Amino acid sequence: MMIQKEEKEELCVGISHLHLRLQLRLQRQLEGKPRGASKQNEEVQRLVVGFRGCFDTITGDLFDCVDMYKQPAFDHPLLKNHTLQLKPSNLPKGMKLAKSKPASFYGFNDTCPSGTVLIHRTQKQDLIESKLLRTQFREQVVDEDQIEERNHDSITGNWWITYNDELPLGYFPKELLSKMNDYANLVQMGGQVKSLSNVPSPPMGSGHPSNEGPNKAAYFIDIQFVDQSNNWFVLNPKSIFASVDIAGNLHGVIQTPYARFFFVTITGDLFDCVDMYKQPAFDHPLLKNHTLQLKPSSLPKGVKLAKSKPAYFYGFNDTCPSGTVLVHRNQKQDLKSKLLRTQFRAQADQIIEGNHYAIIGTPPAQFYGVYAKMATYKLPDLQAGQTSTSSIYLFGDAKSPTNMIMAGWQVSPVIYETSYPRFFTYWTSDYSDKTGCFNLQCAGFVSTTNIYGPGSFIPQFSTYGGEQKYLSILIARDSKTGNWWITYNDELPLGYFPKELLPKMNNYADIVQMGGEVKTPVNVPSPPMGSGHPSNEGPNRAAYFNEIQFLDQSNNWFVLNPKSIVLGADISNYYNISDNHYVDDKYVFAYGGAGGFK
Repeated sequence: MMIQKEEKEELCVGISHLHLRLQLRLQRQLEGKPRGASKQNEEVQRLVVGFRGCFDTITGDLFDCVDMYKQPAFDHPLLKNHTLQLKPSNLPKGMKLAKSKPASFYGFNDTCPSGTVLIHRTQKQDLIESKLLRTQFREQVVDEDQIEERNHDSITGNWWITYNDELPLGYFPKELLSKMNDYANLVQMGGQVKSLSNVPSPPMGSGHPSNEGPNKAAYFIDIQFVDQSNNWFVLNPKSIFASVDIAGNLHGVIQTPYARFFFVTITGDLFDCVDMYKQPAFDHPLLKNHTLQLKPSSLPKGVKLAKSKPAYFYGFNDTCPSGTVLVHRNQKQDLKSKLLRTQFRAQADQIIEGNHYAIIGTPPAQFYGVYAKMATYKLPDLQAGQTSTSSIYLFGDAKSPTNMIMAGWQVSPVIYETSYPRFFTYWTSDYSDKTGCFNLQCAGFVSTTNIYGPGSFIPQFSTYGGEQKYLSILIARDSKTGNWWITYNDELPLGYFPKELLPKMNNYADIVQMGGEVKTPVNVPSPPMGSGHPSNEGPNRAAYFNEIQFLDQSNNWFVLNPKSIVLGADISNYYNISDNHYVDDKYVFAYGGAGGFK
């Protein structure tokens, strides 16, 4: 039965009288008591001191006005020393709050006194305490510390809620959300309903199907996300997935990839940490039923991996959570363009204008893997649109369409918007005609580590005329799964190219190439390659590939007749190869040049 207005007024008056009686009783109880009163008396005192009156709304609800410093939140033991924050320290860039509307707009017949907050008076205490009600609106696959849509205060760490672009209502204290001190991992939004067993479920949203469209279906609009710098950013729509469940609980939600955002030291790049089972690779239709492989089944005979280095060695200020992988967030939307796909083709029957190379190539054979150590250099003088790459190529067919995979290091302002050297991967199933991409920018390479990944900064460089630093790369076919694994610096299996994408490499690669390649816009002098010095300058000055070895079907290393290895450079006056020879059954060569061809 609904309580009438007169009864509510009497109830509020009665509570006021009760407040006075409690206060007098409490004072009598505390007379003569030691300084440490009982917890029960402390609780009574909090209720008495905090109460400031009550009033009802047009909906018939009762609200109490409670001193904001005595509100229920501060009963939590973790908030014992919490400092009340009265307003957000800042707002997302570009956001301005409108003037808040009067209380009557929100259905209140009065306002609480200044310095108090509204507390809705629930009549059924068992609803608050029951586990059923707490679990009623849990989102699927999220931790209790995750929230749906909030604004993280960059100074205090509290999570603020702002209502209707005008009213900062309050916040979730950081002390209660230990796993959200810096960021939220996941965002979900949508609808959810609860129904008792054998009772028809209630409507959701507008109560009409979502496919009825605008003005009929319920919509979420103007959805935006905030990054570490309080800037808005957008997500690739393909990374957002929808979920509809028809069971005891109904929900229709969209969910972002599992992600956190942080800066890479020195370079300033943003990386997302994405659930490894929801990484971009698995958007590919050929990988619909692919089983994620977490580590190689075996290694080449005699290979032992060293302990991987900590994240800060690779330039990161933190690590991704376990179960996630690093995905470089690239702002360039033209990464999938045909121009960029063809940028790193090895030499072809038809020369691509602006592409130049100095590489070695093997004769056709059955290659199950290859290993090499390549010197890394900083090349700071590249211009916009230029790229310089040093890499290993494996081909699945000498004829077109050709399967090809690559790994190595590159400097590419067009891809990364900086001139820092990066580790990279590339794949194509049709010689870069319609398929292929770098790193994790499209469905392809499967990453398996949260420490390092394609697109990451290379932390150590060689000094011209001084100490040489090397990047070692092992690309090897897994004998059990058929996937092509990449192992980084003799310590870290980074991930693999799935066999499903490389039908002409199911058993082995036909040809191996390695060396340098550059790309430059037409009429712009070509960039440096390798160390930026000619290959004939020799050790410590020219860039080298060292300790090159090839794998056979039994995971053993084998050597090639050096006379069968082909050297190729399209403009040898600018880029060339020299000092190629075997050292203890391991092949070596120097390559590169200063560039300047126009």
